[in-house]
Amino acid sequence: MRFLNLAITIGLTPVIFLMGTRLLDAYDEGIIATGAMLVSQGWIPHIDFYANYGPASFYLPAAIAALAGGDQFGVRWADALLRAITVVYFAVSLKLLIGDQYLRKPAFWLPTISVLLLLASLRFHGYPLFACMAVFFPTAAYLIKNAAGELRVETLLISGLLCGLCALFRYDVGFYQYVAVFIYYIHLTQTKAHALKDTLSKLAIFSASAALLPFAWLLYLYASTENGIGLSSFIFDIITWPIENFAKFRSLPLPLLNSIIGFVIYLPLIAALLVIVHSIRSRTISIFHTLLLAATLLFYLKGYVRISLIHIVASLVPAILMLAYTHVSTKGFVRLTSGLLLLAFLFITLSIATVKLDIRYHNTRPFQKERGRLLQ
Repeated sequence: MRFLNLAITIGLTPVIFLMGTRLLDAYDEGIIATGAMLVSQGWIPHIDFYANYGPASFYLPAAIAALAGGDQFGVRWADALLRAITVVYFAVSLKLLIGDQYLRKPAFWLPTISVLLLLASLRFHGYPLFACMAVFFPTAAYLIKNAAGELRVETLLISGLLCGLCALFRYDVGFYQYVAVFIYYIHLTQTKAHALKDTLSKLAIFSASAALLPFAWLLYLYASTENGIGLSSFIFDIITWPIENFAKFRSLPLPLLNSIIGFVIYLPLIAALLVIVHSIRSRTISIFHTLLLAATLLFYLKGYVRISLIHIVASLVPAILMLAYTHVSTKGFVRLTSGLLLLAFLFITLSIATVKLDIRYHNTRPFQKERGRLLQ
């Protein structure tokens, strides 16, 4: 099975790569490409240049570019690889949640194809949220697969390290993933009737593991400069400067539900509300709903300061997984509603992909005109 996942990931990567535009995006891809070029020359993020993303966002594309003989499209290949990983482990997570008996049914293929179309059609290359999703979904698959047995130290350590890895791409989203998994573990330990002392010890192991990679990076920044200036530079880049300046450039335009994109932007909140209402009425919630609900809402915080499709994509994809699981695991009104939402999302992704994946019209006036009409 692992070989099959690897083979599909390798096969999807060039497909997604070829679906991208040949033009360089000034933001975020231009920033990532510049940072990758600098780290390949020995520069260190936060110390030698300003960086509002984690080090892995620069070192990964730099490594891929080096393997490709200095190919300037290292960022694009890294971006395509990360999207492919997300699609594959979205499918793996869904399969683990709903069972093999649904593999040939719409409950599996409809959401999987929708996510593939969405990720392939988003032309915002190099965006670190794609990396964060490529870490979250293997984490989710790992947790789902190991939930039935006794909660082992190995599981706590691996899930914690994956949260720390996410933080190395984007610090805030890594923290959100840590909180989501932390909530999941609290629920899991309660269902298994762990004693309070045992629960706290397990949460401590997970938290220490999650902090390991970020702490190692911060220690490296501190040790690489005199008087810990590197750590001070990190604090300035990630905390001080954003607090002082981000509010000047960002706002909270909440879109109306009068457009396709407007519906998609609110879909994570609609899905979350559906699961919450169902849980209150049934007086129970599965541990997997807890994990996906927490991830959906926490990742939504990332996009809340600048509401748009690309900024909430890390919340949207877990929401689709949650809807698919809800559709299979519930009955009645909730099952019907979740199914209708999945059908609506498939229609939307087909509509977006029909326009955006047509290479002949990309970056031409007809394409831009059609794109504007679609988004209205």
